[in-house]
Amino acid sequence: MAGIAARLPQVSGDDGAWGTVLNNFLAQSLVNVTTGATTSAQNGYLTQIRLITYASSPATLTPNPGQTALVDSTNGAVSIVLPDATATYNIYNIKKTDNTANTVTINTTSSQTIDGSASAVIQVQYACVSVVSDGTKWHII
Repeated sequence: MAGIAARLPQVSGDDGAWGTVLNNFLAQSLVNVTTGATTSAQNGYLTQIRLITYASSPATLTPNPGQTALVDSTNGAVSIVLPDATATYNIYNIKKTDNTANTVTINTTSSQTIDGSASAVIQVQYACVSVVSDGTKWHII
């Protein structure tokens, strides 16, 4: 199916080619309608996975692309820093993977908030906090 234009797959069409059509679409550059900045999907996905431990704390997430952080706080509490809420509209997923009492704290930059607070804390193994920016602050979804 080489040569398929960058578009979404069509229902009742593209039989047997949905994956190719969708990957062609995701491989295109994306333009932020607010800033005009151009980014690309990474490996056909709009997220990247990061493994974060106490040794890499505090870990700052980057504005592009959105990220899923799998956090192991076995050796101590871990701090995650979200990017500037005015620089991205991406969704970030932060998940605690260990069963210790050590916490994972999600912090903001400057005076931005997460649902009205300066931070969010994950205390339970396998709990996940997903946040999205509205261009000024963060919301847990």
